[in-house]
Amino acid sequence: MGSIITVVTGGPRRPKRSMLIYTALWYLVLLAFGNLSSMSTGLPALLLAGFVQSVAMIAMTANLLAASDERVPRAGHGRAHAGDLRHAARSDERSARSSSASAIR
Repeated sequence: MGSIITVVTGGPRRPKRSMLIYTALWYLVLLAFGNLSSMSTGLPALLLAGFVQSVAMIAMTANLLAASDERVPRAGHGRAHAGDLRHAARSDERSARSSSASAIR
């Protein structure tokens, strides 16, 4: 429900602020849900918690995508390839060796 409403309305205007607000609201609703004693009030509270959590995660994902570097390769649609990981590990080892060698001199 939260995803559909976010798409229909165009989403929050300030995703960073809304992520924080909806996450805090999510935890408040869960706290209230934990203190409820009847099913008739607990079920709507749980439904509200799920809705608020959905909106908070959409805002968080939008923030992460906006902050991600444009130069990050998108090959494989987010799946890491073993060759990419080996190359990254080798370049990290080389940079660590060169920085430790220069520190010794």
